[in-house]
Amino acid sequence: MTPSEPSPAVLEMEDVAVASFHAPNRVMLRDVNWRVNSGEFWILSGPHGSGRTDFLLTAAGLLPPRAGRIRWFGQPPPQTENGRQALRRKIGFVFEQGHLFSDLTLAENLALPYEYHGLDRNVPAETRVKQMLEATHLSPWAQARPASLPVAWQRRALLARALMLQPRLLLLDCPLRGLDRHHAEWWHRTLLALHAGTFPAVPHPLTLILTTEDPPAWLVPNRGEAWLESGAFRVLAMPETTRARSGPEATGENAR
Repeated sequence: MTPSEPSPAVLEMEDVAVASFHAPNRVMLRDVNWRVNSGEFWILSGPHGSGRTDFLLTAAGLLPPRAGRIRWFGQPPPQTENGRQALRRKIGFVFEQGHLFSDLTLAENLALPYEYHGLDRNVPAETRVKQMLEATHLSPWAQARPASLPVAWQRRALLARALMLQPRLLLLDCPLRGLDRHHAEWWHRTLLALHAGTFPAVPHPLTLILTTEDPPAWLVPNRGEAWLESGAFRVLAMPETTRARSGPEATGENAR
């Protein structure tokens, strides 16, 4: 890539059809064309049953599309196990109702992805876990079983686990749903810090994509917004980086 060429998109969809996770033969969204550039913060919303979670799973590479093409970091889906593992290290996912391993302590749950992927041997897993626990204020529960944590703290633990591999792209499914004001404000501050590259346990800015039922709660820098409904994916607002690259015409339905 020469200096005059734009960097590859973090995520790019071309004519993608999104399937239902629970009913793979059912198509939830059709003809999706979408580009996510590095450093953007995308908000996805839509009515219940519109396919928000299915779309997020597809964007993360966890649910194959029924049709179309997806590229991550400028590359098509990897065909080798090593390639798939390398991609997994770049993408973090926080499920709304995810689960930790009940027979492991919180610290052991966080260490698991780090040890499985065999990351930087110069930094022991214990050191990385300690850093992450401190950054997410979970240190008091380090040796606790997940079930003993309050629900809001369990969700925070899911974020901590997703960040252990220091991904470049982070996807979150309705992270604020059901949280009280205190925890919602913590999530807002933390995701802004991750986006800006100021979160202490991750040394670089992240590109973020999240689903929400309250888009106005996420008035953040370089924000893009899309609406999912009746099988269509409609871009409502483009991030600043995309507008600068594409000009004012890059707006409207399925804008790239």
